[in-house]
Amino acid sequence: MVPDGKCNPKVYANWFLFKQGEIHAAGIGLAHLSQLPDHSIVHLHWGLWGVLAASTLSKSVLATVSGGWQFGWRVASALFLMLAAIALTLLWFQPPV
Repeated sequence: MVPDGKCNPKVYANWFLFKQGEIHAAGIGLAHLSQLPDHSIVHLHWGLWGVLAASTLSKSVLATVSGGWQFGWRVASALFLMLAAIALTLLWFQPPV
């Protein structure tokens, strides 16, 4: 912490990079699962949506902390709208199981 009570920007940057590394590791895990012949593509689609949801949450928190509530709200609302659009697309074009 710096003397004025605010957290150092390096802490935010490190936290963001750490979370992005975890999210990319999950994406790599999904890529490995896609190589298995007996795995359903539906599970991979929703797994990718989960990775995007985690990324959305991480970026929304970082935007709120770094830019204030108004900036965080604008960023979060756009990212959650993206998640909703992807979820609707997955539901609409989901192949029969």
